[in-house]
Amino acid sequence: MIHKFCLDQFEKSIAGNDDNCPWKFVVLRYQTTPSEYLTGYSIYFSLMMLIFLATSIIGPGPFFQILKAVTAAATQSEMPTASPAADTSLQNYPTFPILVAFYIVGLNPNLPKALDFEISIRGFAHRMAYIPKNIDRLLNYMRFSDMDLQPDKLADAWNAIDLDRPVSPAPDLKSACATFDRVVLLYARAATMAGDADFDDTKDLAGNLDLEIFRKYRAEIQNVGTQLLAIHARLSDLPAPEALDRRRAVLTIQRDLIKNLEWLYVIFAGAVSAARGVGRTFDRLSAAGFVSPYPPAQRIPWDPILKATGAAALVVVVACLLAINTFLGKTAQTQIPTTTANMLQLLMVILVVHMFAIGQSLALRAKLVGRNAYYAESGSGRAEAYVQIFAKCWITSLLLNLVLYSPNLIAALSTIDGDSKVTQAQLLWDYFSPQLAWATVPAICGVMTSYTLDRPAGTRLEQAFSGGLQASAMAIAAILAAELTLKVSIEYREFLIVLYGGLGFVLGAMLPKGIRRHWDAQESYMPDKITVLRNAVRQYFYDIQQFSEWLNARSERLDGKRPLDVLAEDNGLQQLTVFVSSTRQRVAGAMR
Repeated sequence: MIHKFCLDQFEKSIAGNDDNCPWKFVVLRYQTTPSEYLTGYSIYFSLMMLIFLATSIIGPGPFFQILKAVTAAATQSEMPTASPAADTSLQNYPTFPILVAFYIVGLNPNLPKALDFEISIRGFAHRMAYIPKNIDRLLNYMRFSDMDLQPDKLADAWNAIDLDRPVSPAPDLKSACATFDRVVLLYARAATMAGDADFDDTKDLAGNLDLEIFRKYRAEIQNVGTQLLAIHARLSDLPAPEALDRRRAVLTIQRDLIKNLEWLYVIFAGAVSAARGVGRTFDRLSAAGFVSPYPPAQRIPWDPILKATGAAALVVVVACLLAINTFLGKTAQTQIPTTTANMLQLLMVILVVHMFAIGQSLALRAKLVGRNAYYAESGSGRAEAYVQIFAKCWITSLLLNLVLYSPNLIAALSTIDGDSKVTQAQLLWDYFSPQLAWATVPAICGVMTSYTLDRPAGTRLEQAFSGGLQASAMAIAAILAAELTLKVSIEYREFLIVLYGGLGFVLGAMLPKGIRRHWDAQESYMPDKITVLRNAVRQYFYDIQQFSEWLNARSERLDGKRPLDVLAEDNGLQQLTVFVSSTRQRVAGAMR
């Protein structure tokens, strides 16, 4: 029941019906790639099931306790103590999981948005699936791309839709006619793949697009064709060049052409995203005729992060199994998890928290690079930058730890009835205070990830050295956190060294290499204009990585633009060459 509910709900957008949103008619599964959509849905379904299972396993006890507290507050009387015979365990309420499922599926969607927890979970899962960020990114790529508008292709496209191409347009119509050519070419391709036209140019496109979307949105494509007929007729009936209302008519035509062009962009973006197993997204865009003058903006490289985290998961499992078998019979006194449930909880918390800490570290690092506030004159990272990364990762890790360990808190709160020695305030503090110390471990992980990215990772020895540095830092941080919060045994210290040392070694050895491979794939799209800029300013950057990060990061000195955005403008190459020489210092051992 919950699975079917999640399938229906995940397809619902949390964005409002904004008329300025061009992709509002496209279903969510076409707004991102199949793998990212599956990732987002898996996260959404897992979180919903986690809430259902945690609430069902905890049982109705805490909810009876809350009800009694509310009743006591309303009547201004003392809260009655629980009777020993009043057993509110799950065994005495076998239908409680059914009530929880009914609440999630039936009651919660009808609550006000402020009380509907499902919306927040769905929004988080959509962001993890890059919905609608992926289709917005593709639209921006298409808007600023160059298309191969060969005369013979354009002539065939105009013939395919039975319209005559305007010949020798007036000066005030050149921009509108150029846009018209692009719309006609895309419409002819879309109509052919929807089955309404015959345009030979589409034969090479079928392997890089999902053709189902053209059939699904055939009505929208036909509507574009109707609009093009109307615009073509209006071009023939324009007022004379000297007429006062001609400019308004031309601007209206240009606006309508852009609107139809956006609709076609959305359909092609969905077709590119939904295509399965045919290479990278930007390879498919290039094959479809969209070639951007610069590569897309950088984002958090989740692909290498997830791969490294998957390898690290094996280390965490092996460390737990090794500790249990080594210290068999002593685990009850050493805080080492012994049950399957405790092991799975520890595995989930460690991996999720460290993964998000790494993502926050890389996001802030890119922002600092754009502000020219990350690298010192020596080419290494600034201490102030590492402090900022640590603070951001620590806050993120603290919040995640509190959320992920909340089932333990709820279970503990449900067991203090009649125990006068333990108060709720004391229990809350005992729950909150250790997380202050343990949040430093993933924060150190985030800092060390940024630091190892600044180190060379070309050979296995360099990768092993980076892994050793991160392993040492994380193991020391974990032992210090344990000493501050627990009375630890020698066995538990050894367990922490194996667990966090192994985790840090895998991340430090694998992640920098994977992230650089990810960046190298983006650099393969570098056009000649960027290559000329790189050669002109190479003496101001230590390596291609630093240059690439600067190129894709927004700068306040460029009015919030990326250097790539400026480079696309007229005389952008000259502007950036002067800008770099006036704002950066020459470095020794510059990139080659």
